[in-house]
Amino acid sequence: MASYEELIRYHDEQTWRDYFEKELGELYSAVKGFLDLRDELVASFSGRPVSEIIAESEEYKKMLFGGVVLEDGPFKERALAKFYAEVMGIRVKDLDKVISRLKEGVPLEDATQDIECEFLETDVVKCVKTIFETLKKIFFSLQNTIKIPEAKQYNALNAQSGLKALNDIINAARRLLPHYNPCSFFVISLYSIPRLFVMKQYSKLFDEGVMRMLKEYGIVLDVLLEPDIPVKEERQRRALLGLSRNSVGYTLWHLIMGKEGLFVIFTMKSIPVFFEEIANEFELYVKIRADELKKAVGGVWEQLTDVGHRLPWTSYGHSLERIPWSSYHIANYSVSCEGGSIVFRRYYRGYVEEHKIEYSRLMVFLAPAMFLGLAWLRPDESPSLSYYKWW
Repeated sequence: MASYEELIRYHDEQTWRDYFEKELGELYSAVKGFLDLRDELVASFSGRPVSEIIAESEEYKKMLFGGVVLEDGPFKERALAKFYAEVMGIRVKDLDKVISRLKEGVPLEDATQDIECEFLETDVVKCVKTIFETLKKIFFSLQNTIKIPEAKQYNALNAQSGLKALNDIINAARRLLPHYNPCSFFVISLYSIPRLFVMKQYSKLFDEGVMRMLKEYGIVLDVLLEPDIPVKEERQRRALLGLSRNSVGYTLWHLIMGKEGLFVIFTMKSIPVFFEEIANEFELYVKIRADELKKAVGGVWEQLTDVGHRLPWTSYGHSLERIPWSSYHIANYSVSCEGGSIVFRRYYRGYVEEHKIEYSRLMVFLAPAMFLGLAWLRPDESPSLSYYKWW
């Protein structure tokens, strides 16, 4: 695996200032603008009959009834009212009643005099709010280092503003994904990684000045695991490192890879209905990294296949809060180092179940995958080990 030293300018202070103020700042501005727009519309529509709202503005009428059809409805495939109802959670209450009245020839203004709007927390709105809370946490932590962005402004009297606001979020989020953004990849690669491996990829990472600068931007590493070796220097050299739990870097990992992070935007079924260019970016990411990983380990893979088969009991699914994607994970096991081995241990039906794997072989097996974001070994988390089966 070639060095990433030139590809990722992690040792350059301006790189990180631009990343947070411009790239992450663009996402913050778009997310805040989207939520502000929704709040403004909710405030404007609340407690009023729909007839009054649509009489006030033709643009409001488009938001609530654009693309509504009387037959085989309630909406056309990409109806504007469908977007506001199913994505932004702003919709006409009892729309079926309104449609039945319209079918009887009642004018829209009369059919909506006793009808109000309702406001729902859609999956998209929930996701955007969660992303915003995470972004606020990051920018609050760095408030003495970088500027906090301003919200984008969207015209609440323009029916296209909701689409524009969400499209801005999608574009800003895509630019931050780790297969497009070197800084994001750098953060992902440090979530858990053996010191020996990361030193080969980032030769300047442990320079005093670089570490000081990264700490200023919240990219901080902790020791997650050390081999059971009596010589301190050797323990440190072979240690498993990872982003500190309370650091900006750790929060960034969750912003990108977490259960309600940026990748989720590209897996929601309601969004591609309105934006044809949306692809499942996570599937693309895993494919790109898995292909790269197979090339990197091809020469030594036969020597390591037994390690994968010796991992303890695993499960497969989406249910864990920390790891949202379909992955193999080892849950309910403690992780410790004893002698030259890593020991996975759990209590199961009154018995102690143990699995031992040589420390160095497991690290060699996992290191390239951890670096590329296809595996994580975090003894301080549950599950302690998660991975996508790349072999």
